[in-house]
Amino acid sequence: MAGYVFISYSRRDRRYVERLASHLNHAGVRTWFDDEIPIGDRFEKVIRSKIDACAAFVVVMSTYDTIHLRRLRDSS
Repeated sequence: MAGYVFISYSRRDRRYVERLASHLNHAGVRTWFDDEIPIGDRFEKVIRSKIDACAAFVVVMSTYDTIHLRRLRDSS
């Protein structure tokens, strides 16, 4: 695949995302997630730039995220 896969995730899932990225990289798929943002760079600007340039976008949602979203929906 040309380019890289952008991985979007919750901080709670960091360890899982690191393993996922490692697995994909070993399979020849380049990945990017926010562990590569240099100190001092503007987080939002870097994220937008990386999303704009990615070949694919993966969203990692854990059980916690799903439950949290349901609670938000039900409280509306």
